[in-house]
Amino acid sequence: MIANTTSREILQHRSRCPKPFVREFPEFVTLRYPVFDPIRSIHTSRWVFYKKLGKDLFYMDEFTYTLRTYTLTELVEMAENVGWRLEAAYHNLGTLEPPHPEGSPINTVFRNKVTA
Repeated sequence: MIANTTSREILQHRSRCPKPFVREFPEFVTLRYPVFDPIRSIHTSRWVFYKKLGKDLFYMDEFTYTLRTYTLTELVEMAENVGWRLEAAYHNLGTLEPPHPEGSPINTVFRNKVTA
């Protein structure tokens, strides 16, 4: 089972926003700058952290991470290549809603072909 994992389509869509994603917490603020490479299916995100002191923000630190993202189709192909088959795929595990054409989190159930 792969549960609630981001898909290539979701990250590609989020990366189209030219502005950073801002998230405010009681004591700090984060800015996220996503970049998506559609040729290599690589998502890179730089997070910058600021401490809040009154109405001022003070730089704390930052980090960057890189993810190789997959489509549902790619994951099914990889699973089949090692002897597994897709049993079910869902947009939402709570409702068992099927995947959306425009993109869904990856929620899948695989079964070993030998024992199926």
